[in-house]
Amino acid sequence: MEGFLKQSTAVNVTVLMIDSSDHVSGKTGLTLTIYATKAAGTPGAISPTVTELDSTNCPGLYKLALTTSHTDTLGEFQLHVTSSGADPSDLKWQVSTYLPGEAATLQADQAVNVTKVNGTSQTARDLGASVLLSSGTGTGQISLSSGTVTVGTNNDKTGYTASTVSDKTGYALSSAGVQAIWDALSSALTTVGSIGKRLVDYLTGDIYARIGAPAGTSVSDDIAAIESQTVNLPGDPASESAVESYIASNKTGYRLSATGVNDILRTALTEGYAADGSAPTVEQFMFMLLSALAEFSISGTTITCKKLDGSTTSMTYTLDDGTNPTSRTRAT
Repeated sequence: MEGFLKQSTAVNVTVLMIDSSDHVSGKTGLTLTIYATKAAGTPGAISPTVTELDSTNCPGLYKLALTTSHTDTLGEFQLHVTSSGADPSDLKWQVSTYLPGEAATLQADQAVNVTKVNGTSQTARDLGASVLLSSGTGTGQISLSSGTVTVGTNNDKTGYTASTVSDKTGYALSSAGVQAIWDALSSALTTVGSIGKRLVDYLTGDIYARIGAPAGTSVSDDIAAIESQTVNLPGDPASESAVESYIASNKTGYRLSATGVNDILRTALTEGYAADGSAPTVEQFMFMLLSALAEFSISGTTITCKKLDGSTTSMTYTLDDGTNPTSRTRAT
């Protein structure tokens, strides 16, 4: 066997070809035919790059540049090399994961049985997933009474006494702790920007500055004065609409603005006439009066009043005499 080759690693190897005529001399100028067998499998032709190294000083010596595809299988790797005019040559290596003397790295499915680390004997408690914690100060032990244990998140804090805990996820203040916050003296709350300082500032000074001095003798008197002005509002309005409804139903003392008066006087009316014998609206009365006084015609004892268009009859009246009338009565 020639030695070891590392799995899936390119490597250059040499083969010596001997002249078949004397079986001693190296044969130069050859074209090599090469078959490879991996792990005692079926031989197959391969074509690595072949270089004749030195036909003068080392006749018959050829370099074969094996690639990663040639050395990809663990186990025995054998080459059978032939060429016309030369004796066949056979070479054999062992392909392994690591070369002799090379530092090894465990693969995902490999295991190591270790009995000593740096010359110190190990037990199952000392290694791997079988490590067990025990109280004490010896090798591989933790003094649980005085040591420091870092806990990421522990939901059950029953019985804990912690001097310094970095991760307080899930912690809650005790009733005494909450009470101690509320019992803190305001004179001690001096850190600018803190909630405590802000509350003290508001309660002892800023709140008064924001409200301002009372208009009357006291803030209570000011509130009473406001209440006296709002006593007529609903006692408990459910919404803005309730206040609006209350105001809309109580207009005693109200009067129209100039704009409101102008809107009434300058808005065009809708033409209409009350039926004979019916009480008219103000709007109907205005049109009936205009029609009776403005455009009408008399024929015999009949007066025919016209609508705004000057042709449509709005009302008719009957005179008591066609020549010397003294009264008239609405007919239609």
